[in-house]
Amino acid sequence: MSSNTIARAIELAETIRETARRRPFEKALQDFIHLLAEVPYLAARDLSAAEVGVLRAIAESVIDRVEQRIAGDDDATSVQLKLAGSIYEIRRRLENIDQWSRHFFVKQ
Repeated sequence: MSSNTIARAIELAETIRETARRRPFEKALQDFIHLLAEVPYLAARDLSAAEVGVLRAIAESVIDRVEQRIAGDDDATSVQLKLAGSIYEIRRRLENIDQWSRHFFVKQ
């Protein structure tokens, strides 16, 4: 599962980075948030501590891209607010992943 999770995260992040059209951008962003939401339901063997770090880095790059889009001021205010909410959701999901990883990857 881990390689699939990371590969899918990379694929979605690339779509988010390269897509200018609003609907495909928002769809990829929602799919990315959903992928993050699934991580705490994985078994420890499904994702290593290093892969969690990679996933966090990918998520930070997605947040950067969303912030750039908001700063571009090309979207309506309602869309910008929705995008800002997506940043909050990504950060919340990352907190859940951190709790999950602390449970499984405690340093001995």
